[in-house]
Amino acid sequence: MKTIKIPGASILMIALSVILLTGCTAETTYDLEPFSLSNGLEDTGYWQGVTALDHVTLPDSLSVTVPGPVHEVSPAQVQAEIDGIMAYYAVETEILDRPVLDGDTLRIDYTGTIDGLPFEGGSTGGQGTLVTLGTTSYIDGFLDQLIGRSPGETFDIEVTFPEDYGDPQLQGKEATFAITLHGIIEDEVPELNDDFVTENLTEFYGFTSKEDMTLTIERALRESAITDHVLGTLLSEVAFDSVPRELVTYQERAMIHDYEDYAGYYGITLDEFLMTHMGMTSQEELIEATAETNRLSAEYYLFLQAVAEKQSITVSEEALSAYFSENMGTSDYSEHEALYGKPYLKLVVLQETVLDHLVDLARLAD
Repeated sequence: MKTIKIPGASILMIALSVILLTGCTAETTYDLEPFSLSNGLEDTGYWQGVTALDHVTLPDSLSVTVPGPVHEVSPAQVQAEIDGIMAYYAVETEILDRPVLDGDTLRIDYTGTIDGLPFEGGSTGGQGTLVTLGTTSYIDGFLDQLIGRSPGETFDIEVTFPEDYGDPQLQGKEATFAITLHGIIEDEVPELNDDFVTENLTEFYGFTSKEDMTLTIERALRESAITDHVLGTLLSEVAFDSVPRELVTYQERAMIHDYEDYAGYYGITLDEFLMTHMGMTSQEELIEATAETNRLSAEYYLFLQAVAEKQSITVSEEALSAYFSENMGTSDYSEHEALYGKPYLKLVVLQETVLDHLVDLARLAD
């Protein structure tokens, strides 16, 4: 069973390369009544009162030629995706029978002293900590002295705090650290075979075998590369004569709604969240800081609806049910409708349908 592809309201599906002209205003003040992702949408998934072709000039042809190097997927690309999936199933193991090598991850304890006296922050307190040689940021020379040591050893190392160290009391001081090296930590990735796939990957990813996993990933990478190229090409040729203010406002309100959810997770107000986690003093500052992203998102929505209008693409009830059957294994979308509203579900399926249509129109070069 696959997961449904319900994007966030501010999503940009590709990096928009060239946008020729926009006409939205800079005003961002409005009353935030309860927000739903279906706000401002018709039951069809189109934007209320918006005819996109009145605001967008599409290129004469929607058929894009995709060069061979774009849609050719290498075995290395497929393997990288497989490795990424398998990394989630890796089991941490502790190695005790070899010396430390550069790049290893180690579990250590240490106690630091200056002139024989411990100093604040200079000890793990016996709780242990993980460090990765070449990655973890420590005082120069600290981690290098662990190379060649073996798990189970206890030893001293000498370091000198830099003159510009953050704590003035430690700047330029020579320190001794008593180190206990507990073990070398490695992630052991399970063997990828048909049994592993059916036991762990079928329900979430829909893979039925190792071969099916490889072919599915290869196909997905190819389709993604083609889609990105087609969109990038078409968007570079689109002229946005104006962008309805309500589409930009939708992005702003959806974004604020998301951040309110984040704040609720931490049990604080939105303003407290913005100040603590983002260094911002108000919602207005957040809207100003994200103005470009919100504008591009609004343009992206407008572009897709313009294509839908030009090609007379709509989403029927049958198409909505079929989308859920394919992606969720059931045609019953009532739970998602309660969460998002049917207009937003129609918008999601409309966008997918438009993208599929544009890919179908593409010409694949050798």
